[in-house]
Amino acid sequence: MRKKTYRITIIGKETLLGSDIFKVCSASEDYDVQGLVSDEFDLDSWKEFQLRLPSNSTVINCLDYGDVEWAEENAKAYFKRAVDTVRFIANACSFRESRLFHFSSHHVFDGLKGKHYSERDVCHPVSTYGKGCLAGEKTVRAEGGNTLILRVQSLFGLHGPNYAKLVVDQLNGGITTIRAIGDLVTAPTYTKHVAEAVSVLIKMDRSGLLNIASSGECSQYAFAKAIVERVNPLARVEMVSMDDLGYKALRPKYGVLSNYWLESWTGQGMPDWETALDEFLTELGH
Repeated sequence: MRKKTYRITIIGKETLLGSDIFKVCSASEDYDVQGLVSDEFDLDSWKEFQLRLPSNSTVINCLDYGDVEWAEENAKAYFKRAVDTVRFIANACSFRESRLFHFSSHHVFDGLKGKHYSERDVCHPVSTYGKGCLAGEKTVRAEGGNTLILRVQSLFGLHGPNYAKLVVDQLNGGITTIRAIGDLVTAPTYTKHVAEAVSVLIKMDRSGLLNIASSGECSQYAFAKAIVERVNPLARVEMVSMDDLGYKALRPKYGVLSNYWLESWTGQGMPDWETALDEFLTELGH
C-alpha cells in the first residue's frame, strides 16, 4: 500500500522558524513541500496566491511581522502585517479547503500569573506586539477554516535574528561583557525542535490552539550565562532589568508556556532549554 504524502506550503521559508520547518519536512519522504519566500507573497494578489496553494493541503504561515520594539513604534504598519496579512492567508486557505498552521506568541499574556500559561488562560497583552498577536489569532478563527494556532516563545535558531545568535556573534566579535535581563523569564525554544513538533502535528487531525515551547524556564540572564560559559568563559554577563534598558514596549516578565496539551496530543515532550541550547551551539561549532 502506497504511503500517504502530506502536501505542505511554507510561507516565509527563509525566516527564523520557516527555514527549520522547511528543512525538517523536506528531509522526510512523508511530505511534499513547497516553500515561498516572503518577497513572493503579495497582499494585492489574492487570486494568484490562492491558486498557488494545493487544495486539501497544510499551509504553514512563518512570515515575520517585526519585533516587539518595532511594533510599538510602528503600530499601523505592524497591524497591517499581523492582521491584514493573516486574514488574507486564512481566507485563501478556507477557499482552497486547506489547513492552516498559524504561529502566535506568549506576548498575548501580561506575565502576572507567576506560573506556566496554558491554552485556557485568559489573554491580556500589554504591548502593541502582543495585541497584534491576539488579533491575528482572532482573525484566523473568524475565517472559520481548519486551523491550528501554535503559540511559541523566545525562539532561537541558525537562520535569522535572535537573542542567542546575537550573544554568540558578540562573543565571537571580541565583546567581553554581555548585558542580559534578570527579570525576564521564559523557556527559550530552538526552532529546530518546534519544526520537529510541527512535523508530527501535520499528520494529526487536530485543530484549535496549542503551545510549543522548551521545557523548563530561565531568565535571559541565566540563558546568556549558559552561552558565555560555552563560547567564551572569560567573558562576563552583567545583569540588568527591563527598566534599565528603557524599552518603549512592555513585556510579560514571566511568560513560560505549558506543554501539557502538546504532550497529551503527541505523546512526546519538548527538550529542556539547556538541551536545546547545547544542540544549537554544537551546530554553530562551539
